Amino acid sequence: CPLTVHQCPKWCLQTFSCTFAGYIYTTDSLPEKQWEYEQWHSFRSGKARGNYQALDLRNEIEYGVTDRFSVAFYLNS
Repeated sequence: CPLTVHQCPKWCLQTFSCTFAGYIYTTDSLPEKQWEYEQWHSFRSGKARGNYQALDLRNEIEYGVTDRFSVAFYLNS
């Protein structure tokens, strides 16, 4: 489950731990032997009490193993 524990569907929490489980999703795959780099920036703020602000950075490197199968590696910073 690619979501935080608070965003996970109830069935996900009952089935396995969302924070440690891998996941598979369907999407357009890259052509064979092609690379792709993506970078995400997410700003979070607010809290029930007090002040809270965070900037999450995520880098993805994706590679097309075949025309129908891609792998991706993520670096969160």
